Amino acid sequence: PTSRASVFDIDTQGSTGDGKAPAFRFGGYVDLQISRIVTSTANNILSTRLIGSNYVDADTSDALAINTGIKWHYNNGVETSVVTNSNNYSWMWKRAPKFFDAVYYEGNGSNRTITHNLGVIPEMMWIKNTSSAEDWAVYYGDATDYLRLNGGFATTDDNTYWNDTAPTSTVFTVGTNDSVNHNAENHIALLFATLSGISKIGTFSHTNGSSTDVDCGFSSGSKFVLVKRTDTTG
Repeated sequence: PTSRASVFDIDTQGSTGDGKAPAFRFGGYVDLQISRIVTSTANNILSTRLIGSNYVDADTSDALAINTGIKWHYNNGVETSVVTNSNNYSWMWKRAPKFFDAVYYEGNGSNRTITHNLGVIPEMMWIKNTSSAEDWAVYYGDATDYLRLNGGFATTDDNTYWNDTAPTSTVFTVGTNDSVNHNAENHIALLFATLSGISKIGTFSHTNGSSTDVDCGFSSGSKFVLVKRTDTTG
């Protein structure tokens, strides 16, 4: 991809004013969406094309839940059962080389590699056991540690997550932990990478009381920013 708009967009329900599906317009098919009503304390609902009309909660450890209101519009975005709430936002990603990939796999409980199609080394991965109530596991470039998407925990050293093995441009490694490789249970893995001018994955240091400019290399500003402190809780 050569433009942000071809692989990522943000839309609100009802923004087009016609009350017709799809509720969230993208201008192409969508592989991942995170949606939430921004005016309430509602959680962030994450759904992917690979898990169909279902979702997982990005703020909890809950297993996959059924939501028949989520339908993947193959040409123009994501349909939902409600199309009038302008406070309901959707952040939408499309799978593309060197940008984003999604993989669905069944665990086997043993150290193993999983094939992906990102085409480059993943710099960040979010993995969720969709069959059981297990925490989200986040890889952020350190194959010895992990973070949690659904909690404020600091980075933790644990070789049962990535088997202390960094991913490659074709596979990523999971260990024996039930969050990433529970035997006979299903898992979704979301893989992200830096693509010049479009996406940026990285780390930075900040001193309390000062300001820190983080240059992502974008010419027109950032559309989506996610920050997590790693050295302590937060």
